[in-house]
Amino acid sequence: MTTPSLEKVFELQNRVIQKYIQDNPDLYDFVSFCFNSLDGADLDQSDWLQLSVNQRIIFNLFEGDITSTLINATRLCLQGCETDAYSLMRVALEELTVFEYITIFSKFDEASAEIIAKVPKQKNFGDEFRYEKVIRKLKKDGREKVYGMLSNLGTHLSPVRVALSRRGDGERERLKVGMMLGNPNTPIALGELARIYLFSIDVFNNFFIKFLQDPTKSPFNATLPIARSKYESLAKKENS
Repeated sequence: MTTPSLEKVFELQNRVIQKYIQDNPDLYDFVSFCFNSLDGADLDQSDWLQLSVNQRIIFNLFEGDITSTLINATRLCLQGCETDAYSLMRVALEELTVFEYITIFSKFDEASAEIIAKVPKQKNFGDEFRYEKVIRKLKKDGREKVYGMLSNLGTHLSPVRVALSRRGDGERERLKVGMMLGNPNTPIALGELARIYLFSIDVFNNFFIKFLQDPTKSPFNATLPIARSKYESLAKKENS
């Protein structure tokens, strides 16, 4: 089998993306809405300055990296590369969980100090901000099951991840080379991505509700109910 040139792969990826967008309009509309909500969140400067310096620093760092990670996960989903997308979704879920913990327990000063201390040494977070420790202090909501699935299918080498690099339909075998057309797992992966997008808006909204003097000024107050309604409609359609 001849592998196409890298330039050809990139060209084909863009074509595959358009095909999956056409085939999954509702899911794509939802993740687009959520991304626009994250990217377009607007807060008056006077309200932003109500937050402490470390609150602003930690929010900017986490929100920026999470949004970037979700963008790349979206593209990988739409290339038919669900396993690679799952790997990035796991990172986003991990970051959202740690940020939620920081918000609930007001650990902004500690998190900022940890980042300042660890970045020059390229060290990981200490136990207080590790996902495995943090998750035990948050409410049970099924997140650990999703995290485990994302780890098994995406992040870690596993038999199922390796097996998903090829797909046979009885007549021909499709090889995943940075893309895969006709991947039946793409809608499933987009559904998982949609759930994480919604969760991200919820987590960031809770941050502003908790720390702004006027909680109604959260930049996500208007978009979160719409996102929830859209997600419920998607879920009903999927289960019908």
